Amino acid sequence: MELRPFTLEEAEEICEDFEDLKDTEFALEGRPYMVEDVVVCPFETTEKEAFFAAYENGERNVISSADTDAPLYDVILIVSDLDANDGLSFMSVRQYVAGKGVIYNFPVE
Repeated sequence: MELRPFTLEEAEEICEDFEDLKDTEFALEGRPYMVEDVVVCPFETTEKEAFFAAYENGERNVISSADTDAPLYDVILIVSDLDANDGLSFMSVRQYVAGKGVIYNFPVE
């Protein structure tokens, strides 16, 4: 099943729904994580990686409604692997939902 991107409005709503995860710990596939942030980001892999690199470098500007460079969006959790001490990494909110068995109705076409 191919994942579809979200509109900016959908992504912002999903981000709000999951913002309570900030500063919480969870385990996925036996690894403990700490959620540092929940953010809207570009959907495309290359743009997402550039967004994450900028985030790691301290650019915490959240994508706003005025941003037209990336018309396709996703929502990611910025996490710390509590066992690895490798710094920050990102995880799709869909990966989190699937891995934890959370029931959530994502927008559909």
